[in-house]
Amino acid sequence: MIEKNKIIVLGIDDLNSQLEERLYLIEFKKMGYNIEYINYYSYTKEEIEKKIREFSGIIFIYYDLNKNYLEIYKMLFKLNKSYFYFDNMVTDEITLLMKIKRYINNGIIKKILEKLKIKYYLKVRNICEKRIVFSSNNNGNNNKTYKINNMEIERILRRKKKNIFNYKYMVFIDQYFPFHSDNNLIFKGLDYKEYYIKLEEFFNSIEKKGYKVIISGHPKAKRNFYSSKFLYFENSTVELIMGAEKVLTHYSLARNIAFLLKKEVCLIYSNQFYNIDSFYLDYMKFLSKKYNLKLVNIEEENEKFLREIHSEKNIKKRNKTFKFKTSFYKIEKIIKNYQKG
Repeated sequence: MIEKNKIIVLGIDDLNSQLEERLYLIEFKKMGYNIEYINYYSYTKEEIEKKIREFSGIIFIYYDLNKNYLEIYKMLFKLNKSYFYFDNMVTDEITLLMKIKRYINNGIIKKILEKLKIKYYLKVRNICEKRIVFSSNNNGNNNKTYKINNMEIERILRRKKKNIFNYKYMVFIDQYFPFHSDNNLIFKGLDYKEYYIKLEEFFNSIEKKGYKVIISGHPKAKRNFYSSKFLYFENSTVELIMGAEKVLTHYSLARNIAFLLKKEVCLIYSNQFYNIDSFYLDYMKFLSKKYNLKLVNIEEENEKFLREIHSEKNIKKRNKTFKFKTSFYKIEKIIKNYQKG
């Protein structure tokens, strides 16, 4: 008999608030489910196999092509257990060619080869056949894959719109670009001082047109590199986007929040982008074409942008391209149907 109100979640890390949110565990508890999170490596192999063998309820895992997860997949296959998994809830849109290029340029080919090896092993052994997938990315189109919004989108859908400021402003979504650990661009042809100078020159030209520019700081930023003239906020991205006239960024995932709130998004770059890995500008061109977003060189196309500063003609077309996924709260129905049969 299936234990209808209990869910076991298998992982390889200790449970923390970030993982709890990513796996929707708080929401499942609100639905009345008893959640038990198990760190696979906190038990002996015999102990955890016994526990899972005797469990007749729902098993969730957080999917990752990580060699440390491989033992979990093998165990579930060995015990003939069906399971649900959450695909990576924060993956970005990117073409395969761009992904390969990025891995090559960042010197992590060994890591991607490891992932491909694990994926091939799982496929050959049919280890992943007994799974139902909840995914917020664009991969997987079989009849066992359900596309859902990640929790951040769900919170925004339920949040009342409010303006923090009583004046017109644009928000720049800072990506800590020269220093972000994913980029290390300070060592690859980007002068960080020049980078911030050109941004501020662009912001000043916007403010001369009657808009304030407010900066939404990146969560990994260790300091604020902008002059005190510009308001700088941490952990307020959603609120700042809600009240903004336009959203400026390079390619931040926060663009999806702007799409959801029907805000015009403009992707900006400077001439320094020609001196660094071409992946970044190629990616911005890809996003610009896919979502009909303005792509502006802030050193060479500044005047054109300022002339069209009041335009919102792209929003309607863009919103037809960008599609939101199923609400997380429909998961409960999927689970109940699974339990019935």
